Amino acid sequence: AEETHQVEDVVVVGYGVQKKESVLGAISQVNNEQLVNSGTTNITNAIAGKLSGVTTIQTGGQPGNNDANIFIRGVSSWNGSTPLVLVDGVERSFADIDPNEVASLSVLKDASATAVFGAKGANGVIIVTTKSGQEGKPKMDFSFSTGFAMPINTPKHIDSYRTMSLMNVAKMNDQLFDSLTSQADLAEYRRPSSRLNALRYPDVNWLDEMTDSFASTINANFNIQGGTRFVKYFASVGYAHEGSIFKGVNDGKIDSRYYYNRFNFRTNVDFNVTPTTVVSFKLGGNVGIKNKPQPQDGDDGMWKYIFGSSTAKYPMY
Repeated sequence: AEETHQVEDVVVVGYGVQKKESVLGAISQVNNEQLVNSGTTNITNAIAGKLSGVTTIQTGGQPGNNDANIFIRGVSSWNGSTPLVLVDGVERSFADIDPNEVASLSVLKDASATAVFGAKGANGVIIVTTKSGQEGKPKMDFSFSTGFAMPINTPKHIDSYRTMSLMNVAKMNDQLFDSLTSQADLAEYRRPSSRLNALRYPDVNWLDEMTDSFASTINANFNIQGGTRFVKYFASVGYAHEGSIFKGVNDGKIDSRYYYNRFNFRTNVDFNVTPTTVVSFKLGGNVGIKNKPQPQDGDDGMWKYIFGSSTAKYPMY
């Protein structure tokens, strides 16, 4: 008995759209639902673990500066191993795109990428296709998600007595015997004899004083799509918020909070001018607002002061 199966999956390749079963090259694909349900506001982190042969490495967690480095089939020596990224046919970064705007993301991994895109495709090609309108009545979607990020494996607090004792050992190794902390002062660091000496010989865990246990993240999106035989439209607005574990103060004059807010917008309109001609108008962008404290020695200096100043009354930044 004859049995017919209909295959509807298609893959976006460098030279158009093909049915999935007719593609001979090495191509991986992730859809919109997988990206949105990833729980992250950054699409470069959303593809982690979802595409075979694709490795993502996130080297930082700063709000607004946590893009992942992407490597396709390992590290090469060409152009820093960075793959070519095309968003609706335009070469650009896709880190600030709202995952809700993406219809599909395809990764070309083999020689077919070089055959179509030349030397720029030697490290692979990432093709991002944004959503388009569908014929029918207007359809509105609203999504909202929130989560948190928290540090792990943070160093344990070293009290001021142990800090000063180890500093004495370091000074003795450098033959600086005239600058050693006296045993009387060490005894005060270990167990202050009065409330006044507790202020003179402090033991402060600045990690607890200056950080929270977690940072909040928010991702919201509203989009509408629809159309007729002549025109199809898709419009989207999105908001993403990335907080920080650093405690901040906003008194109207000084705002030392650390956060990143991103506002995305997109409008895609397709006009069916003739049965064989489609004119597309695509407009998208984002506005990012980053607020951060300004330590003397940069962001790394903030951590240095937190973990290295248990004997200080105030953090030095």
